[in-house]
Amino acid sequence: MAGAISLRVLRGEGRAAGAGPGETRAGEACSGGEGPAEDRREGEALAAVPAPSPAESAALGLAAGAATEILRETPPAAMAATAVSLAEAGSAVAGAAVVSSPSVLAPATGSLASASAGAATAISRDAPPAAVAATAASFAAAGTAAAELLSTRLQSAGAVPARAAAGGGMAAASPAGGRLAAALRRQLPGLLLGLVSIGLLVGFWYLATAYRWNFYIRFTNVPTPGEVFSELVALAGDGKFLTNIGISLQRILLGFAFATVLGVVFGLLCGRYLMLRRLLFPALEVLRPIPAIAWVPISIMLWPSTESSIVFITFLGAFFPILLNTLHGVAAVDAVLLRAARCLGAGEASLLARVILPAALPHIFTGLAVGMGVAWVSLIAAEMISGQFGVGYFTWEAYSLIEYPHIVIGMLVIGVLGLACSGAIRLLSRIAMPWQSLGGREGAP
Repeated sequence: MAGAISLRVLRGEGRAAGAGPGETRAGEACSGGEGPAEDRREGEALAAVPAPSPAESAALGLAAGAATEILRETPPAAMAATAVSLAEAGSAVAGAAVVSSPSVLAPATGSLASASAGAATAISRDAPPAAVAATAASFAAAGTAAAELLSTRLQSAGAVPARAAAGGGMAAASPAGGRLAAALRRQLPGLLLGLVSIGLLVGFWYLATAYRWNFYIRFTNVPTPGEVFSELVALAGDGKFLTNIGISLQRILLGFAFATVLGVVFGLLCGRYLMLRRLLFPALEVLRPIPAIAWVPISIMLWPSTESSIVFITFLGAFFPILLNTLHGVAAVDAVLLRAARCLGAGEASLLARVILPAALPHIFTGLAVGMGVAWVSLIAAEMISGQFGVGYFTWEAYSLIEYPHIVIGMLVIGVLGLACSGAIRLLSRIAMPWQSLGGREGAP
Protein backbone atom coordinates (compact mmCIF):
# COMPACT_ATOMS: atom_id res chain seq x y z
CA MET A 1 0.00 0.00 0.00
CA ALA A 2 2.62 2.51 1.04
CA GLY A 3 4.81 1.80 -1.97
CA ALA A 4 1.97 2.37 -4.45
CA ILE A 5 0.86 5.56 -2.74
CA SER A 6 4.38 6.95 -2.61
CA LEU A 7 4.96 6.28 -6.32
CA ARG A 8 1.72 8.06 -7.19
CA VAL A 9 2.75 11.03 -5.03
CA LEU A 10 6.15 11.10 -6.71
CA ARG A 11 4.63 11.34 -10.17
CA GLY A 12 2.19 14.05 -9.02
CA GLU A 13 4.96 16.04 -7.33
CA GLY A 14 7.08 16.02 -10.47
CA ARG A 15 4.25 17.33 -12.65
CA ALA A 16 3.07 19.95 -10.13
CA ALA A 17 6.55 21.39 -9.77
CA GLY A 18 6.82 22.04 -13.50
CA ALA A 19 9.42 19.40 -14.21
CA GLY A 20 11.41 19.62 -17.41
CA PRO A 21 11.80 16.93 -20.07
CA GLY A 22 14.50 15.09 -18.18
CA GLU A 23 12.42 15.07 -15.02
CA THR A 24 9.37 13.80 -16.93
CA ARG A 25 11.44 10.84 -18.09
CA ALA A 26 12.45 10.38 -14.47
CA GLY A 27 8.80 10.08 -13.46
CA GLU A 28 8.25 7.55 -16.21
CA ALA A 29 11.24 5.58 -14.96
CA CYS A 30 9.72 5.53 -11.47
CA SER A 31 6.41 4.23 -12.85
CA GLY A 32 8.14 1.51 -14.83
CA GLY A 33 6.44 2.44 -18.15
CA GLU A 34 2.91 1.54 -16.99
CA GLY A 35 0.13 1.81 -19.58
CA PRO A 36 -3.54 2.75 -19.10
CA ALA A 37 -4.56 -0.80 -18.18
CA GLU A 38 -1.88 -0.98 -15.50
CA ASP A 39 -2.94 2.39 -14.12
CA ARG A 40 -6.56 1.24 -14.00
CA ARG A 41 -5.65 -1.95 -12.13
CA GLU A 42 -3.54 0.02 -9.68
CA GLY A 43 -6.37 2.48 -9.11
CA GLU A 44 -8.84 -0.34 -8.39
CA ALA A 45 -6.38 -1.89 -5.93
CA LEU A 46 -5.81 1.41 -4.15
CA ALA A 47 -9.54 2.09 -3.93
CA ALA A 48 -9.95 -1.05 -1.82
CA VAL A 49 -7.25 0.07 0.64
CA PRO A 50 -8.34 2.07 3.71
CA ALA A 51 -7.31 5.72 3.77
CA PRO A 52 -3.98 6.30 5.55
CA SER A 53 -3.89 7.95 8.95
CA PRO A 54 -2.83 11.63 9.20
CA ALA A 55 0.61 10.66 10.50
CA GLU A 56 1.04 8.13 7.70
CA SER A 57 -0.01 10.70 5.10
CA ALA A 58 2.49 13.20 6.49
CA ALA A 59 5.24 10.59 6.38
CA LEU A 60 4.38 9.61 2.80
CA GLY A 61 4.34 13.24 1.66
CA LEU A 62 7.66 14.03 3.30
CA ALA A 63 9.32 10.98 1.79
CA ALA A 64 7.93 11.73 -1.65
CA GLY A 65 8.92 15.39 -1.42
CA ALA A 66 12.47 14.51 -0.43
CA ALA A 67 12.77 12.06 -3.30
CA THR A 68 11.31 14.56 -5.77
CA GLU A 69 13.75 17.26 -4.69
CA ILE A 70 16.62 14.84 -5.16
CA LEU A 71 15.28 13.90 -8.61
CA ARG A 72 15.14 17.57 -9.51
CA GLU A 73 18.62 18.61 -8.42
CA THR A 74 21.00 15.65 -8.21
CA PRO A 75 23.02 14.50 -11.24
CA PRO A 76 23.75 10.78 -11.74
CA ALA A 77 27.37 11.28 -10.69
CA ALA A 78 26.30 12.24 -7.17
CA MET A 79 24.38 9.03 -6.33
CA ALA A 80 26.43 8.30 -3.21
CA ALA A 81 25.81 11.74 -1.70
CA THR A 82 22.14 11.43 -2.65
CA ALA A 83 21.88 8.15 -0.76
CA VAL A 84 23.22 9.82 2.39
CA SER A 85 20.78 12.75 2.01
CA LEU A 86 17.78 10.48 1.63
CA ALA A 87 18.91 8.37 4.57
CA GLU A 88 18.77 11.52 6.73
CA ALA A 89 15.33 12.28 5.33
CA GLY A 90 14.34 8.72 6.23
CA SER A 91 15.21 9.32 9.87
CA ALA A 92 13.05 12.46 9.93
CA VAL A 93 10.12 10.68 8.23
CA ALA A 94 10.16 7.70 10.53
CA GLY A 95 10.66 9.91 13.58
CA ALA A 96 7.68 12.12 12.70
CA ALA A 97 5.49 9.07 12.17
CA VAL A 98 6.48 7.40 15.44
CA VAL A 99 5.74 10.57 17.42
CA SER A 100 2.07 10.23 16.52
CA SER A 101 1.71 6.48 16.94
CA PRO A 102 4.05 3.46 16.85
CA SER A 103 1.57 1.66 14.58
CA VAL A 104 2.47 3.90 11.63
CA LEU A 105 6.16 3.00 11.80
CA ALA A 106 5.93 0.15 9.31
CA PRO A 107 3.83 2.01 6.68
CA ALA A 108 6.09 5.05 6.93
CA THR A 109 9.15 2.84 6.48
CA GLY A 110 7.59 1.15 3.48
CA SER A 111 6.76 4.45 1.84
CA LEU A 112 10.27 5.74 2.43
CA ALA A 113 11.86 2.62 1.02
CA SER A 114 9.61 2.67 -2.05
CA ALA A 115 10.17 6.36 -2.72
CA SER A 116 13.90 5.88 -2.22
CA ALA A 117 14.01 3.03 -4.72
CA GLY A 118 12.02 5.03 -7.29
CA ALA A 119 14.28 8.04 -6.84
CA ALA A 120 17.40 5.95 -7.20
CA THR A 121 16.05 4.31 -10.37
CA ALA A 122 15.25 7.67 -11.97
CA ILE A 123 18.52 9.27 -10.95
CA SER A 124 20.47 6.34 -12.33
CA ARG A 125 18.53 6.11 -15.59
CA ASP A 126 21.72 6.70 -17.60
CA ALA A 127 23.85 4.40 -15.46
CA PRO A 128 24.55 0.69 -16.10
CA PRO A 129 21.88 -1.77 -14.83
CA ALA A 130 24.19 -2.99 -12.08
CA ALA A 131 24.60 0.54 -10.72
CA VAL A 132 20.82 1.09 -10.87
CA ALA A 133 20.14 -2.01 -8.78
CA ALA A 134 22.89 -1.22 -6.27
CA THR A 135 21.74 2.37 -5.81
CA ALA A 136 18.09 1.38 -5.39
CA ALA A 137 19.09 -1.20 -2.81
CA SER A 138 21.17 1.34 -0.88
CA PHE A 139 18.25 3.81 -0.78
CA ALA A 140 15.78 1.20 0.41
CA ALA A 141 18.24 -0.12 3.00
CA ALA A 142 18.79 3.43 4.32
CA GLY A 143 15.09 3.92 5.05
CA THR A 144 14.70 0.49 6.61
CA ALA A 145 17.79 0.92 8.80
CA ALA A 146 16.54 4.27 10.08
CA ALA A 147 13.16 2.80 11.05
CA GLU A 148 14.76 -0.24 12.71
CA LEU A 149 17.00 2.01 14.77
CA LEU A 150 13.99 3.97 15.99
CA SER A 151 12.14 0.75 16.77
CA THR A 152 15.03 -0.42 18.94
CA ARG A 153 15.03 2.87 20.82
CA LEU A 154 11.28 2.62 21.34
CA GLN A 155 11.53 -0.82 22.85
CA SER A 156 14.41 0.11 25.16
CA ALA A 157 13.17 3.56 26.26
CA GLY A 158 9.47 2.99 26.83
CA ALA A 159 8.71 6.69 26.13
CA VAL A 160 7.67 6.75 22.52
CA PRO A 161 6.66 10.38 21.90
CA ALA A 162 9.50 12.05 23.79
CA ARG A 163 12.32 9.94 22.39
CA ALA A 164 10.92 9.90 18.88
CA ALA A 165 10.43 13.62 18.90
CA ALA A 166 13.99 14.10 20.06
CA GLY A 167 15.27 11.86 17.26
CA GLY A 168 13.21 13.67 14.64
CA GLY A 169 14.26 17.06 16.02
CA MET A 170 17.91 16.12 15.81
CA ALA A 171 17.49 15.01 12.23
CA ALA A 172 15.62 18.19 11.35
CA ALA A 173 18.11 20.40 13.17
CA SER A 174 21.04 19.02 11.20
CA PRO A 175 20.36 21.05 8.01
CA ALA A 176 19.64 24.16 10.07
CA GLY A 177 22.95 23.74 11.89
CA GLY A 178 24.70 23.39 8.55
CA ARG A 179 23.12 26.60 7.26
CA LEU A 180 24.13 28.44 10.43
CA ALA A 181 27.71 27.22 10.11
CA ALA A 182 27.79 28.31 6.45
CA ALA A 183 26.45 31.75 7.38
CA LEU A 184 29.10 32.10 10.09
CA ARG A 185 31.80 31.14 7.62
CA ARG A 186 30.58 33.80 5.21
CA GLN A 187 30.53 36.47 7.93
CA LEU A 188 33.84 35.47 9.51
CA PRO A 189 36.13 37.58 7.24
CA GLY A 190 34.04 40.69 7.90
CA LEU A 191 34.04 40.05 11.66
CA LEU A 192 37.82 39.60 11.67
CA LEU A 193 38.33 42.83 9.74
CA GLY A 194 36.04 44.63 12.18
CA LEU A 195 38.04 43.34 15.14
CA VAL A 196 41.26 44.46 13.45
CA SER A 197 39.80 47.93 12.90
CA ILE A 198 38.72 48.25 16.54
CA GLY A 199 42.08 46.91 17.70
CA LEU A 200 43.96 49.53 15.67
CA LEU A 201 41.79 52.29 17.14
CA VAL A 202 42.38 51.10 20.71
CA GLY A 203 46.10 50.71 19.99
CA PHE A 204 46.35 54.29 18.73
CA TRP A 205 44.42 55.50 21.76
CA TYR A 206 46.75 53.65 24.12
CA LEU A 207 49.96 54.92 22.49
CA ALA A 208 48.71 58.52 22.32
CA THR A 209 47.64 58.61 25.98
CA ALA A 210 50.44 56.50 27.43
CA TYR A 211 53.15 58.69 25.85
CA ARG A 212 51.15 61.95 26.18
CA TRP A 213 51.49 62.99 22.57
CA ASN A 214 51.35 66.73 22.09
CA PHE A 215 51.63 67.89 18.49
CA TYR A 216 48.86 70.47 18.00
CA ILE A 217 46.34 67.77 19.03
CA ARG A 218 46.93 67.25 22.76
CA PHE A 219 46.45 63.92 24.52
CA THR A 220 47.81 65.12 27.88
CA ASN A 221 44.41 65.11 29.63
CA VAL A 222 42.82 62.19 27.76
CA PRO A 223 42.51 59.09 30.02
CA THR A 224 44.17 55.82 29.00
CA PRO A 225 42.13 52.74 28.03
CA GLY A 226 43.03 51.14 31.36
CA GLU A 227 41.68 54.06 33.35
CA VAL A 228 38.46 54.10 31.35
CA PHE A 229 37.99 50.36 31.79
CA SER A 230 38.49 50.61 35.58
CA GLU A 231 35.89 53.37 35.84
CA LEU A 232 33.50 51.43 33.61
CA VAL A 233 33.71 48.41 35.90
CA ALA A 234 32.94 50.65 38.87
CA LEU A 235 29.95 52.22 37.08
CA ALA A 236 28.51 48.89 35.93
CA GLY A 237 26.65 48.46 39.21
CA ASP A 238 25.73 52.14 39.65
CA GLY A 239 21.97 52.53 39.50
CA LYS A 240 22.13 56.17 38.44
CA PHE A 241 24.34 55.34 35.44
CA LEU A 242 22.00 52.56 34.31
CA THR A 243 19.02 54.89 34.76
CA ASN A 244 20.66 57.42 32.45
CA ILE A 245 21.09 54.73 29.79
CA GLY A 246 17.49 53.56 30.15
CA ILE A 247 16.08 57.09 29.86
CA SER A 248 18.10 57.79 26.71
CA LEU A 249 16.89 54.56 25.14
CA GLN A 250 13.29 55.40 26.01
CA ARG A 251 13.62 58.84 24.43
CA ILE A 252 15.27 57.57 21.26
CA LEU A 253 12.70 54.82 20.76
CA LEU A 254 9.74 57.16 21.27
CA GLY A 255 11.06 59.88 18.99
CA PHE A 256 12.18 57.41 16.34
CA ALA A 257 8.87 55.55 16.39
CA PHE A 258 6.90 58.76 15.79
CA ALA A 259 9.35 59.80 13.07
CA THR A 260 9.06 56.42 11.35
CA VAL A 261 5.27 56.41 11.27
CA LEU A 262 4.85 60.02 10.13
CA GLY A 263 7.86 60.00 7.79
CA VAL A 264 6.75 56.87 5.96
CA VAL A 265 3.09 57.91 5.76
CA PHE A 266 3.82 61.45 4.53
CA GLY A 267 6.49 60.12 2.18
CA LEU A 268 4.12 57.62 0.59
CA LEU A 269 1.29 60.14 0.25
CA CYS A 270 3.45 63.01 -1.01
CA GLY A 271 5.26 60.70 -3.38
CA ARG A 272 2.02 59.27 -4.77
CA TYR A 273 -0.14 62.39 -4.99
CA LEU A 274 1.34 65.41 -6.74
CA MET A 275 -1.15 67.92 -5.32
CA LEU A 276 -0.36 66.91 -1.74
CA ARG A 277 3.38 67.11 -2.42
CA ARG A 278 3.01 70.62 -3.82
CA LEU A 279 1.01 71.62 -0.76
CA LEU A 280 3.21 70.16 2.01
CA PHE A 281 6.72 69.80 0.67
CA PRO A 282 7.71 73.52 0.50
CA ALA A 283 6.89 74.04 4.19
CA LEU A 284 8.76 70.88 5.16
CA GLU A 285 11.77 71.98 3.11
CA VAL A 286 11.88 75.27 5.03
CA LEU A 287 12.00 73.42 8.36
CA ARG A 288 14.42 70.70 7.27
CA PRO A 289 17.73 72.66 7.32
CA ILE A 290 17.17 73.96 10.87
CA PRO A 291 19.60 72.03 13.15
CA ALA A 292 18.35 70.22 16.22
CA ILE A 293 20.23 72.49 18.63
CA ALA A 294 18.40 75.53 17.22
CA TRP A 295 15.11 73.85 18.09
CA VAL A 296 15.98 73.53 21.80
CA PRO A 297 14.78 76.99 22.99
CA ILE A 298 11.54 76.95 21.00
CA SER A 299 10.77 73.34 21.97
CA ILE A 300 11.12 74.22 25.66
CA MET A 301 8.55 76.98 25.13
CA LEU A 302 6.25 74.78 23.04
CA TRP A 303 6.06 71.65 25.15
CA PRO A 304 4.86 71.44 28.76
CA SER A 305 7.78 69.35 30.05
CA THR A 306 11.48 68.94 29.39
CA GLU A 307 10.97 65.26 28.61
CA SER A 308 8.48 65.90 25.81
CA SER A 309 10.68 68.62 24.32
CA ILE A 310 13.67 66.27 24.17
CA VAL A 311 11.56 63.58 22.50
CA PHE A 312 10.35 66.21 20.01
CA ILE A 313 13.91 67.19 19.11
CA THR A 314 14.80 63.52 18.67
CA PHE A 315 11.75 63.13 16.42
CA LEU A 316 12.84 66.05 14.23
CA GLY A 317 16.30 64.57 13.77
CA ALA A 318 14.91 61.30 12.42
CA PHE A 319 11.84 62.58 10.57
CA PHE A 320 13.38 64.36 7.60
CA PRO A 321 15.80 61.61 6.47
CA ILE A 322 12.96 59.07 6.61
CA LEU A 323 10.59 61.40 4.74
CA LEU A 324 13.02 62.19 1.93
CA ASN A 325 14.13 58.60 1.40
CA THR A 326 10.52 57.42 1.31
CA LEU A 327 9.73 60.08 -1.29
CA HIS A 328 12.65 58.93 -3.43
CA GLY A 329 11.59 55.32 -3.02
CA VAL A 330 8.07 56.04 -4.25
CA ALA A 331 9.45 58.01 -7.21
CA ALA A 332 11.71 55.07 -8.12
CA VAL A 333 8.88 52.52 -8.36
CA ASP A 334 8.75 51.02 -11.84
CA ALA A 335 5.69 52.29 -13.73
CA VAL A 336 5.29 48.85 -15.29
CA LEU A 337 4.48 47.43 -11.86
CA LEU A 338 1.78 50.03 -11.33
CA ARG A 339 0.20 49.40 -14.74
CA ALA A 340 0.31 45.64 -14.21
CA ALA A 341 -1.40 45.98 -10.82
CA ARG A 342 -4.07 48.22 -12.35
CA CYS A 343 -4.70 45.66 -15.09
CA LEU A 344 -5.16 42.98 -12.43
CA GLY A 345 -7.84 45.07 -10.71
CA ALA A 346 -5.88 46.61 -7.82
CA GLY A 347 -7.50 49.58 -6.13
CA GLU A 348 -5.64 52.62 -4.81
CA ALA A 349 -5.30 51.29 -1.25
CA SER A 350 -4.13 47.90 -2.50
CA LEU A 351 -1.71 49.61 -4.87
CA LEU A 352 -0.13 51.57 -2.00
CA ALA A 353 0.05 48.64 0.41
CA ARG A 354 1.01 45.79 -1.93
CA VAL A 355 2.99 47.42 -4.75
CA ILE A 356 4.37 50.85 -3.87
CA LEU A 357 5.30 50.19 -0.23
CA PRO A 358 7.21 46.91 -0.90
CA ALA A 359 8.99 48.48 -3.88
CA ALA A 360 10.02 51.50 -1.80
CA LEU A 361 11.21 49.47 1.20
CA PRO A 362 14.95 49.59 0.30
CA HIS A 363 14.86 53.39 0.25
CA ILE A 364 12.74 53.48 3.42
CA PHE A 365 15.22 51.35 5.36
CA THR A 366 18.06 53.54 4.12
CA GLY A 367 16.17 56.50 5.55
CA LEU A 368 15.63 54.63 8.82
CA ALA A 369 19.35 53.92 9.16
CA VAL A 370 20.31 57.54 8.44
CA GLY A 371 17.52 58.85 10.63
CA MET A 372 18.64 56.73 13.58
CA GLY A 373 22.11 58.26 13.43
CA VAL A 374 20.76 61.80 13.24
CA ALA A 375 18.29 61.04 16.04
CA TRP A 376 21.14 60.08 18.37
CA VAL A 377 23.00 63.30 17.52
CA SER A 378 19.88 65.34 18.24
CA LEU A 379 19.12 63.47 21.46
CA ILE A 380 22.60 63.92 22.92
CA ALA A 381 22.61 67.62 22.04
CA ALA A 382 19.22 68.12 23.69
CA GLU A 383 20.26 66.19 26.81
CA MET A 384 23.44 68.20 27.16
CA ILE A 385 21.62 71.52 26.93
CA SER A 386 18.34 71.00 28.76
CA GLY A 387 18.27 67.49 30.16
CA GLN A 388 18.61 66.30 33.73
CA PHE A 389 19.02 62.61 32.89
CA GLY A 390 20.38 60.60 29.99
CA VAL A 391 23.75 59.67 28.52
CA GLY A 392 24.23 63.16 27.06
CA TYR A 393 23.61 64.76 30.46
CA PHE A 394 25.97 62.22 32.09
CA THR A 395 28.73 63.09 29.61
CA TRP A 396 28.35 66.85 30.04
CA GLU A 397 28.19 66.55 33.80
CA ALA A 398 31.44 64.53 33.74
CA TYR A 399 33.11 67.39 31.83
CA SER A 400 31.82 69.94 34.35
CA LEU A 401 33.15 67.86 37.26
CA ILE A 402 36.49 67.17 35.47
CA GLU A 403 35.88 63.42 35.50
CA TYR A 404 37.64 62.71 32.23
CA PRO A 405 37.23 58.90 32.21
CA HIS A 406 33.46 59.36 32.52
CA ILE A 407 33.48 61.55 29.40
CA VAL A 408 35.01 58.74 27.37
CA ILE A 409 32.62 56.22 28.94
CA GLY A 410 29.66 58.38 27.90
CA MET A 411 31.00 58.59 24.34
CA LEU A 412 31.55 54.83 24.17
CA VAL A 413 28.05 54.12 25.50
CA ILE A 414 26.57 56.41 22.85
CA GLY A 415 28.56 54.61 20.15
CA VAL A 416 27.57 51.13 21.34
CA LEU A 417 23.89 52.05 21.66
CA GLY A 418 23.89 53.64 18.22
CA LEU A 419 25.56 50.56 16.76
CA ALA A 420 22.96 48.31 18.38
CA CYS A 421 20.09 50.41 17.00
CA SER A 422 21.57 50.41 13.50
CA GLY A 423 22.10 46.66 13.71
CA ALA A 424 18.47 46.18 14.72
CA ILE A 425 17.37 48.18 11.67
CA ARG A 426 19.56 46.07 9.37
CA LEU A 427 18.16 42.89 10.88
CA LEU A 428 14.62 44.15 10.46
CA SER A 429 15.35 45.03 6.84
CA ARG A 430 16.52 41.47 6.14
CA ILE A 431 13.33 40.10 7.69
CA ALA A 432 11.09 42.53 5.81
CA MET A 433 12.96 42.17 2.50
CA PRO A 434 14.14 38.55 2.18
CA TRP A 435 14.42 38.98 -1.59
CA GLN A 436 17.31 41.43 -1.06
CA SER A 437 19.55 38.78 0.52
CA LEU A 438 18.50 36.19 -2.07
CA GLY A 439 19.25 38.46 -4.98
CA GLY A 440 22.29 40.19 -3.54
CA ARG A 441 25.77 39.62 -4.82
CA GLU A 442 28.08 37.27 -3.01
CA GLY A 443 30.13 39.10 -0.42
CA ALA A 444 27.74 42.03 -0.24
CA PRO A 445 26.98 43.23 3.31
